[in-house]
Amino acid sequence: MNQELINYIIEANKELAIKKELKFSLKECLSDLTKNNLTDLAGIYEIVGRHKMKKDMLVDELCSKIQDANILQEDLVPVDVHGMKLLQELRNEKYIECTTMPVENYIFLYNIGMAFTYISENKVYIVMPTEIKHLIEKINFEKLAVKQERYRNVQEYLLAFSNLYGIFEIEFFMNIFNDNNDEKLDEEEFLDILGKFAGNVGMIEFDDEKIIHQALLVNEGEYETLQELREGKEYKILPNEELLKYADEDYVELTEDHIKLKNYLSEICMNAELAEETFEDICMGLVDSDFDIQRVLFELDRRKIEIKNRKQLDEIVKLVANVSNNSRKWSNKGFTPKELSLTKLNVNANKKIVGRNEPCICGSGKKYKKCCGK
Repeated sequence: MNQELINYIIEANKELAIKKELKFSLKECLSDLTKNNLTDLAGIYEIVGRHKMKKDMLVDELCSKIQDANILQEDLVPVDVHGMKLLQELRNEKYIECTTMPVENYIFLYNIGMAFTYISENKVYIVMPTEIKHLIEKINFEKLAVKQERYRNVQEYLLAFSNLYGIFEIEFFMNIFNDNNDEKLDEEEFLDILGKFAGNVGMIEFDDEKIIHQALLVNEGEYETLQELREGKEYKILPNEELLKYADEDYVELTEDHIKLKNYLSEICMNAELAEETFEDICMGLVDSDFDIQRVLFELDRRKIEIKNRKQLDEIVKLVANVSNNSRKWSNKGFTPKELSLTKLNVNANKKIVGRNEPCICGSGKKYKKCCGK
């Protein structure tokens, strides 16, 4: 971990921490939060009328909700292995220093009022209130572990679907999940897990019918435009093993064209780490949008990777266009443009023969012989 990243983590921890003397009772810890923080926490516990409550009343209501053993056990279902390890450590220690600990390691415990951070003498400490420690003793950890394993199984598919498709219907998700798993998922169980996933991971929005990657909701009109591009297309169904690789948001399916681009970036960059980072960002950008040379040039420019002449520029354009043509896209419901064009060619085989010098049917703008006809 480089010093720049360590400094960023330290500042993030300090910004989140309470700037008062360490407290160890739940009521005192809650009282040290701002009213806005308390209102946000009350929202997680669905406390009615929270916006109109005074601070003391919010503290009392939250003390009651947080100390409900049944609610607490359900809240712990989405906590990952690292979070559970930290929970056990906090249970046995008065406090733990977390000055250089990544915020994501404890943020979920923090967000549900099970842990609080304080800054003292320029160091950050994480505290678990005494009442929470006593409450944890009542938890059935064997039962919790079974629920967590099930949650993580469904979560892996949710991550994969979100990264591969961008938008997908709940019914479609459940059908694919149940086809690939012996323990079937019904709608009630799925909606319960989906709510926990959305609250914990925060990468999706959903309604009664479909799930949407949050990246599509940042810019106005982007979601609607994508829906239009997807109209009339079928989903690309991948084998289960390949599908679950997309649970990793950085996963790139390496084709021959991907490898060519990666190697070329290494040549012009002369820095393996920088070339790898640039390659990944270019590839990720091709998933949720079509090939845009300006976006590619931006990725190069912000890393001060110099394009020395027109020949290099033309080569970059060609290589990235080929990668785009072999990238699984949200607009194609997981198909690559090349796969779709080949499907169209098969359907239209008896209707029209595409000449090698004619525009490619995939819509890339290149001649067929230099695109899908290679």
